[in-house]
Amino acid sequence: MDGKMQLFAERLKSLRKGKKLTQVQMAEFMGCTEQHYQRIEYGKINVPMLDIAKLAEYFGVFVDYLLGMDFAVGGGYDLTENQQKLLDAMVRLDDDEVQVLLAVAQKLVPRPPGDPPGQP
Repeated sequence: MDGKMQLFAERLKSLRKGKKLTQVQMAEFMGCTEQHYQRIEYGKINVPMLDIAKLAEYFGVFVDYLLGMDFAVGGGYDLTENQQKLLDAMVRLDDDEVQVLLAVAQKLVPRPPGDPPGQP
């Protein structure tokens, strides 16, 4: 299996599991059979670009992420290896876990004086 296809398959599986979805549910979403979806997740099928875009939108990630590119690529960010690992892990969290992580991050990074709460 090609390295990029393997990474795509791993990230897709991780995102699916993070949302506690089955392969059957994903197949229904993608409009394909369960077997076809399994082959996508095993990296056996070269997925059309429009399907990749549909998956990225569904999971709330960038197409670049699904395709195995770092967040730093084209994003103007110069991330350390640990920052990249944190972002990679973060996209696999469910909504409740994201809220916990956000609360921790807000406690770790104090806001400048006059910066209203709840603003990025």
